[in-house]
Amino acid sequence: MGNKDVFVYLEQHDGKLLDVGLEMLGPARQMAGRYGGSACAVLIGGEAPEESINRALRCGADAVYVISGEEYATYSVDAYTHALTELSLRHSPAALCIGATESGRGLAPRVAARLGTGLTADVTDIVFSEEYGCIGWKMPAYGGQMIATIICPEKMPQMATVRPGVFSIGEDPQAPVSPEGRVFREEIRFPRQGIRTELIERISKEVSASGLREAEIVVAGGYGCRDAEGFALVTKLAETLGAAVGASRAAIDAGWAAPELQIGQSGVTVQPKLYIACGISGAIQHSAGMDKSGTIIAINTDPDAAIFDIADYGVTEDLRTFLPALISELESLRG
Repeated sequence: MGNKDVFVYLEQHDGKLLDVGLEMLGPARQMAGRYGGSACAVLIGGEAPEESINRALRCGADAVYVISGEEYATYSVDAYTHALTELSLRHSPAALCIGATESGRGLAPRVAARLGTGLTADVTDIVFSEEYGCIGWKMPAYGGQMIATIICPEKMPQMATVRPGVFSIGEDPQAPVSPEGRVFREEIRFPRQGIRTELIERISKEVSASGLREAEIVVAGGYGCRDAEGFALVTKLAETLGAAVGASRAAIDAGWAAPELQIGQSGVTVQPKLYIACGISGAIQHSAGMDKSGTIIAINTDPDAAIFDIADYGVTEDLRTFLPALISELESLRG
């Protein structure tokens, strides 16, 4: 292995793998295939539960690198930076992907700096550049006005932080798993005195954005709702459908919805089976966070709104009259 492999760091919280790492394994395997290499998951922690290893393999990892030790039991940017850097120096992967989470955004630039390579942040898609023979990282640029493809053909590994929710987890729970010959335990230690932070207390809080990412149906409202009363109709429709509520940045800024409900470039990325956009113009800042939804229904009074370019079905009506009628019809069908 080495030089042709794509490494994916799998972030864990309390021994549970975050979805973003598992989401990256599918595209990592595709890109590694173009290099003629392997998709390799990287697990760091006090220990590596067998279930985490097996799940990584079921989600597309060809191999799993495990770095364990008491110094890794609690996340610290010092120890984890050292571990990822040393692993990369040992095996020289072609690329290293890290989730664009709160800790991932702090970890990735430190690893990139030590490796002397570039870093593309907040990636929303991964492609292969035939012209340069390397990965192309797609990300919103110029305030979301365009999608740029970033390449780094002269420095290895190519590095990126990838937004949660932009890819789906490709897992077959029934697939047989054979870890033999595919799990590599690396001896990489870090002195405890080198850890400059100490965890005093962990306070857990339920964040509604998590449910938004996992929802099968999302109803989102934008500035076209006109006021809080209009946005309340969006919420009512979501309740009727058993859906999650989302919002555009304009609706957030207007104070009609909580910030954690924002969908788009600077918010949450979702891929529900059904996405209903109410009063949303469809600017790229928003569409970057929902354009991979299964079916998109757009409701907007402007027939030229950009949202109709990506919608499967469009309704050019005032949502203040259309939504009450739709809600009434749905309620009557439910009896």
